[in-house]
Amino acid sequence: GLRLPKEYISLYNSKDPNLSLLNLVLEKAPNWSIGYVDPVVNMGTNDEGIPAIIKRSFEVDSQDIYSFLTQSAASAYQCVFLFDIMNREINVYSIENLGKDSGVFLSFRNVVQSININETTEDSVYTRFNVAGADDLNIDAVNFGNSYIEDLSYFLREKYMDASLIEKYKNWQAFIGQQRETYIDVTKQYNTVMNEQSEIMYRVPNDGCKTDWTTFTTEELEGLIDTYTDMAQALKDNWYIDGEWTNDAAYRDYRCYTETIVPNIKITLENREGQTTDPTYKDKELINAWETDWDLFGLQELKTKLESYQENAQSLVDYAKPWNELTDEEKREKTEQSYTIYHDRWQEYRNLIDECSVAVEERQKEYDSYTSKLDALQEQRLQITASVDKETFGFTEDEIKLLSQFYNDSDYVNENILITSLDDVESTLEVQKQLLEAANEELSIENHPQLSFSTSIDNLFAIPEFKQWREDFDIGNFLYLST
Repeated sequence: GLRLPKEYISLYNSKDPNLSLLNLVLEKAPNWSIGYVDPVVNMGTNDEGIPAIIKRSFEVDSQDIYSFLTQSAASAYQCVFLFDIMNREINVYSIENLGKDSGVFLSFRNVVQSININETTEDSVYTRFNVAGADDLNIDAVNFGNSYIEDLSYFLREKYMDASLIEKYKNWQAFIGQQRETYIDVTKQYNTVMNEQSEIMYRVPNDGCKTDWTTFTTEELEGLIDTYTDMAQALKDNWYIDGEWTNDAAYRDYRCYTETIVPNIKITLENREGQTTDPTYKDKELINAWETDWDLFGLQELKTKLESYQENAQSLVDYAKPWNELTDEEKREKTEQSYTIYHDRWQEYRNLIDECSVAVEERQKEYDSYTSKLDALQEQRLQITASVDKETFGFTEDEIKLLSQFYNDSDYVNENILITSLDDVESTLEVQKQLLEAANEELSIENHPQLSFSTSIDNLFAIPEFKQWREDFDIGNFLYLST
């Protein structure tokens, strides 16, 4: 059936602690409280620029709170957790917003005694990532059907290639950025059409239509009446606008709730009461009209039902003729009453076969109409993918060979980014874009040699001239170091 929207747990939700990861974590550390939480960490934006919760997932077998926050959560949300020991508060800052320019300049002319600088070799520079998220999530739908991304920025210097190739590569990167949005838009259309076609194939009635309500207690059934009535009303409130249903799936579920499920629960209660108070009570039959409400079934289910009707009709083929058309020989050893019962049953299956065959034909036409749409959209995607191919863009064979010399591959796997069963076409693509952006950000770090350094300096806090800058020596603040 149709699922109604639900909220996700975010890093911090000031209005609902039950949907706040920080509040849930600090239930295990009640002496600590939440201080400042950078909005950038908690909320992102979707394609339309509308604020959207940043969704992440965690699988932790055993980890203390400090390690979980400073390792798992910090990596997932690209943030820094600062612990105010005096006030027992946890403050959260995005990496981009952490710290300030202190204006402090350290050199050999004032307090620096020694500096050791180490640079990683070019062999340890990664220029291509094979990207993946949690539960087989990939970026193919937002990356031209490919899970690889590349960035040769560090090597775009005349030390490695001529100026014309550098310019061509930069133009190619810009072109990819332009085409990506078009590709994502077409993919969004493709996935939407594919989901609609899949729904036509695999549609089934609401599970409540075939539930055996006699297995529930009276108290449970009375509660379910209220539950299903509320669900039906919620569907109507959301999808019944200006006298018309704007969502077919919602309307089908609404009809199942109001025409079958709730009435059958009430009949079950009535039968139970009758059986208790009257030994001669005869049970009322449950409503089963839904079984031949062809709109509730997809193509696969309709074909299964049609096959079942045909098999049943075939088993009664000896009773196909009405009694008055039988010869005396055919009537021998038969009674009209018994024969007519089987004939009526055969006729019932024949009628169902005729009706169901029409429904199968109509549903097949619906299904096939989507196939042509998918083919057209897939052709657009293939054309866009071909346009960003290096050879198609204009790189020569020698240029492609030269560029390939700078490829150094690595896997980028972010288990904190995932999709759930509640994600639709648009939100799934949004998550895939988040994974792509996270991978690109990491690749921008890994695609050039990294510097590490250590320094020995005089004790600044013992020098009167540095007294005014003591408060600037805080985690995240920027200092200048002259080499």
